[in-house]
Amino acid sequence: MRLLNAFLAFGIVSANNAQLINGSFEDNGTFSLQGWEWVCVDPQGTQDVPIGGGIWSAWKQPGHAKGCFPSLLYQRITDVQYGIPYQLSGWVKCPQTDLQFCLGASIAFGVINNGNIIDAGFTTSNDTGWTFLTTSHVFDPGIGDTAIVILSAGFTGGPMNPLPAGFDQFTLDIATGLGEGRRPIVNHYPDPVVDVLHIGIADGRINAIDLLDEAGRIVLTTAGGTGTRQVPVVGLPPGTYFGRVSTDQGERRFSFVKR
Repeated sequence: MRLLNAFLAFGIVSANNAQLINGSFEDNGTFSLQGWEWVCVDPQGTQDVPIGGGIWSAWKQPGHAKGCFPSLLYQRITDVQYGIPYQLSGWVKCPQTDLQFCLGASIAFGVINNGNIIDAGFTTSNDTGWTFLTTSHVFDPGIGDTAIVILSAGFTGGPMNPLPAGFDQFTLDIATGLGEGRRPIVNHYPDPVVDVLHIGIADGRINAIDLLDEAGRIVLTTAGGTGTRQVPVVGLPPGTYFGRVSTDQGERRFSFVKR
């Protein structure tokens, strides 16, 4: 009951209307791209997954100016509620070798308009291990727009052959019960290599940041500021936590997993 109350207090509920299909890229133990569409080279399935994942993950090659671009993996979202912040979360991986490297694993919301894919701004990780990434967006009604989520391995125009980026375990949520009017959109992602949680908002200033455990207890409080904030979480044991970000426009809450 304490865990349920914590979830209700944060007001994060499943997006019952807008659904993400097959965020794990598998079906009955086999690689599957059901629900997804793509531009350029076909995504490949690899048996390299984050902790707690299934068997398969999806890998996408970056776009190239002298070949095909933009190279994207995307999914159309139906029954979108306008004026409400949606949150896309999942695991990404950007490997490198002695001779090659990944340009970045990126996620974004966007729209298709007149056949053109328009992103709303990418959130990117260059971590070589599996990293949990989150991005948020408020859709505005547009004539002919189709809402989508986008996964990308970047773009290059030079004489190079970058490595693909990996994606797995994606979910789509909607935040409710956080006050009236448009709320601040908070982007966050944990960096398990250095045990730091990155938190930022597109506009304005963060006044304070609280991290809470699954029972709703505050386990860490830090001052805010402008730009992206780096919050050390080295002292927290592994598990699920919730962030509470206070801004001049109101509060925003999110969840993340400490590995």
